Amino acid sequence: MGMMSCFPTLNGIAKDAGMSLAVPILSYPTFRNNNEKDVEKYTMLFHIPGNGVSKVRPVLAKKRSSVRVETLPPMTVYTRSFSGYATEGTWRNEQQKLATDLRSEGKSFSRQFGASYNPPWQLVNRHNEMWLLKND
Repeated sequence: MGMMSCFPTLNGIAKDAGMSLAVPILSYPTFRNNNEKDVEKYTMLFHIPGNGVSKVRPVLAKKRSSVRVETLPPMTVYTRSFSGYATEGTWRNEQQKLATDLRSEGKSFSRQFGASYNPPWQLVNRHNEMWLLKND
């Protein structure tokens, strides 16, 4: 989902802040006109551990990067794990499989996230997860 193109920038920001990137790296789609078949863009979320946010903010200000700090609230997600190098189609298929399983059990969910645990250049022995946010 585009991690290879933004990885050098984000890795550079992390190094300038004196830290390394942590996993998982999350991504979520934004759809045009609420049409799940028409993805406008993907947003990628990189975990900043501990007090790292205070180290990253000055680096972002200096670089004038399009990268921004966003805090996710605590959440409960349904998860489906899978291996391999995930393409946009793979993410979509895994989301559909998880959604079908949850609907058959009468479970309610909303927002989706893809979780990647490996760097983009690692082609084998990859671990990925599809997350669907549990509705309260």
